[in-house]
Amino acid sequence: MAGAGSGGTFAGTAKALQAAYPQLKNYVVEPAGSILNGGPKHPHRTEEIGVEFVPPFFKDVTITGVQTIEDDAAFYVRWAARHLALFIGSSSWAALAASLRVATDLPQGANLVTIFPDSSERYLSEHIYD
Repeated sequence: MAGAGSGGTFAGTAKALQAAYPQLKNYVVEPAGSILNGGPKHPHRTEEIGVEFVPPFFKDVTITGVQTIEDDAAFYVRWAARHLALFIGSSSWAALAASLRVATDLPQGANLVTIFPDSSERYLSEHIYD
């Protein structure tokens, strides 16, 4: 599970893991306003992820599904800091929210790996903890 900005991190990680674990399922995370899940393109507050076209990196990767996370759901960063001691930015929270959604359908004992692409330190000036 990883967000897609340029798509490079998602595609590179997915390709490498898929080679080692052929049964692996790859889910990409995007904010509402990104186009991977077929929704209309529009501005979003979730930073660092979201695309306006399918990244060329995706042609060599099997994508199991796309999880679209609304901006409001991506900004539970205060909750993550307070209850999970995770100082993450909105794109990481979007990845976590998508992982929790996918986890409900996984069999017991399954492993789920989520890439957090950002920390909160770069967003403190935007008052994400206010």
